Amino acid sequence: MRKSYLVLFILLFMSGITFASCYHGDEFTERCTDCDEGNWYMSRTFMMTRPVSHNIFAEQSLWHDFLYHKRDKGGSFQVTTYYQQSIKRPETAKYFTFGYKTLLKVLGDDNHDACFRDIRAEWLGLPSNFRGAFSIDPEQRQFACVISYNHDLKSVVDYDFLKRFWFEISLPIVVVENNMNLCQCDVFNRADQFPRDILNAFNQSSWRYAKINGKISHVDLAPIRIRFGGAFMDEDNDQLATYSVFSLPTGHSNDNKYLFEPQSDYNGHLGFGTGANFQIVINRKECRNCDICFFLNLETIFLIRNWHCRTFDLKCRPTDGDCPSCGSYCAPCPCGTVVGGYTPDGNCARHCAPCNYKPKPWSRYLLFNTKNGVPNQNVPGVNVLTKRVKVRPYNMVEFSTGFRVKAKRFEGEVGYSIWGHGAERIECIERFRKQWGIAGNDPGDMVVKSASLSTICCRKATPAEEFDGTAGPVFIPICESDLDLDSAACPGALNHIVHCAGGFEHEGECVDVLVGLGLYYDIPQKNSALKTWGFWVKFGGSF
Repeated sequence: MRKSYLVLFILLFMSGITFASCYHGDEFTERCTDCDEGNWYMSRTFMMTRPVSHNIFAEQSLWHDFLYHKRDKGGSFQVTTYYQQSIKRPETAKYFTFGYKTLLKVLGDDNHDACFRDIRAEWLGLPSNFRGAFSIDPEQRQFACVISYNHDLKSVVDYDFLKRFWFEISLPIVVVENNMNLCQCDVFNRADQFPRDILNAFNQSSWRYAKINGKISHVDLAPIRIRFGGAFMDEDNDQLATYSVFSLPTGHSNDNKYLFEPQSDYNGHLGFGTGANFQIVINRKECRNCDICFFLNLETIFLIRNWHCRTFDLKCRPTDGDCPSCGSYCAPCPCGTVVGGYTPDGNCARHCAPCNYKPKPWSRYLLFNTKNGVPNQNVPGVNVLTKRVKVRPYNMVEFSTGFRVKAKRFEGEVGYSIWGHGAERIECIERFRKQWGIAGNDPGDMVVKSASLSTICCRKATPAEEFDGTAGPVFIPICESDLDLDSAACPGALNHIVHCAGGFEHEGECVDVLVGLGLYYDIPQKNSALKTWGFWVKFGGSF
């Protein structure tokens, strides 16, 4: 009988891994992943962090016994408090910046060394003689209190089929505190009016999205987790349980007003999945004063698509390959066959081919004007390039394994876990309502101009945009195909976690009690998640 349960568990485990790999999401990126330099990601506007309340190894510590050995009334509960703190690392800052840099220089056009800058000061509303530099150091802190209750169905219904099954509900209350730690240095020639410096520039009231602020915190009820499962093996310390899980979002979703906003869950996505818990004694022929057990836990949750607001960067435009006059793919076709990604009738040209992908990092912070509008409108790019999108995050997978030592009242364990998710797939469902172009006007210009070759470092226009003849300069607007979808999508993540825990169980006359604590250290394999450490303390009972 024990072997049949073991075979069942292995089949469930392999099916979960297969399901996760089939819906990993990386195959739906808008470009070939061969262009990535290792696992580095830059100029991203969204990061999906690991919720502190979703720790399968912390949840199962000591609690696994109470799923099988309840008292007469068939109920058990546990209250777990968590603390999680990110560890500073330069890779996290580079996820949000560009050029693999942690320090960015901001200089205006009037500086003699403007060619060495990273950001043009005028794009941020700063004067032409401004000079300075800034760095960011993203940091996160999470607190949580999770209340879980589990009840055997055999105490409620009188069916032999349901005697092994149970129902469980978990209510997590989470506090998330994020801080970009924006720090400026070497600032000269501050402006006389707002924004005066870099700190003001990235927190302007006219910016509706993607501002960079200091400390931001949210208190939320994280997803309510409902589980229905059963214990299929329970012989001494040999255990096997499988379950289905539903994750009901209840907290605050990311509204994208600030870069690196706190979120208490998986950003408001409804989820469903399966899980399995397995434990077997490995010292059967040795001294049985204590049992040495091998344990393995697996949980996979598939997140349903949802709608959010995300801020995009632009990408360079391809040229028409049939035109012999075209130069680099970043420049519009000089012969007029394709002008800035548009055909002569005004329709968007074809999308950038995967291997021609070339982003314009931080182009969301450029200034924009509308065609036939008023010169020098200078609308912040974050207001223009933030669109409503459909997001498919796919799977969240957590795998935990290790060894437990169980004595009469004491239990200790050491283990290793993996947490990961696939890359998001984003579909833009909102079109531009106006013909927006990168602002190319100088003071005194009477006609609105565009500068489609501009980057965050410099302003540059095509010859057609600079021409001021009888027909006037050509205004080259952007279209939906110019959006860099990857810049607003969270890439796939894979975290390695080592953990240890210990605690005591006490059998009372009416109620059994558990008390335990644990520590963990979380190391990301990809530059798409935070490096963290944390601990938990729990108590619970069975009645």
